[in-house]
Amino acid sequence: MKQFEGFAEAKEEAKKSSMPKLPVGCYILKILNVKIEEGKDGFNDKLILAFDIDEGEQKGYFKKKFDSDTSENKKWKGTYRITIPGENDGEDKAWIKKKFAEAIGMFEDSNKGYAWDWDEQKLKNKKVGGVFGEVQKVIEGKDCVWTECRWLDSVENIKNGVSKVPERKVFSSVSSSAPATDNDGFLSMADAQNVVADLPF
Repeated sequence: MKQFEGFAEAKEEAKKSSMPKLPVGCYILKILNVKIEEGKDGFNDKLILAFDIDEGEQKGYFKKKFDSDTSENKKWKGTYRITIPGENDGEDKAWIKKKFAEAIGMFEDSNKGYAWDWDEQKLKNKKVGGVFGEVQKVIEGKDCVWTECRWLDSVENIKNGVSKVPERKVFSSVSSSAPATDNDGFLSMADAQNVVADLPF
């Protein structure tokens, strides 16, 4: 029998979790780990939050997904990235300051007595709301759809049904040469293992 093209990739894909895709919706999240990723090629640094769903039917979804993935390069997929304003950012980047302030405000609104003091590690074990929607991209000719955290909200808004699920975000294509490990928002195997080690349960 002649080996068909793409067998190795198909074999690796088959090892991944067979868990169903996370339904779009609004969830209460708990932050498990925090790190700052240095920006490259003129891009701002990123604050990366690793989280899991903390309440409801989907509680612990990302831990279960990680544990059930048997591929060699599995990643912790419960992450959210916040662009950090730079010291020399001009008016053209005012939106970065606004988005950063909005995200931090959601943590202050969701955790009684908490006030942001520029120590990002204090976000660990804090709760916050997450609004999840679908993202669609054509990657190397393959149509891919997944659910990801699109923005943060307050826990109160999530519980009161104020938050609204966004429409699917569609991208036409992604270059095969794009550095996915820098842009996909997922944590590498090593970083994901650190998240698991820090889990409070």
